Amino acid sequence: MLLPIYLQTTSSIAAVSVCSTIETNTDWTYEIGKYLWIRELPKDKKQTQKIQVQAAHFTLIRDKLYRQSFRGSYLKCLSGPEAQYILANLY
Repeated sequence: MLLPIYLQTTSSIAAVSVCSTIETNTDWTYEIGKYLWIRELPKDKKQTQKIQVQAAHFTLIRDKLYRQSFRGSYLKCLSGPEAQYILANLY
């Protein structure tokens, strides 16, 4: 007994673009950039130490924050809206 085979020419699953982001009150780069720009630190001692350790891997170039990679190249840090725009237009 043979079973009939049907070939579906169009996809039954609709393609939907999704870009998930997490909203925060301040951008994570704000405190590091502020420390590098004007050497201002928060009053909380733990937060101060955390920012000082993290800031060692970052630099400001023309008022933009960059992270130095393991191989020495600089990677531009993006704000939330910039990252969302790039991810939405990547494809």
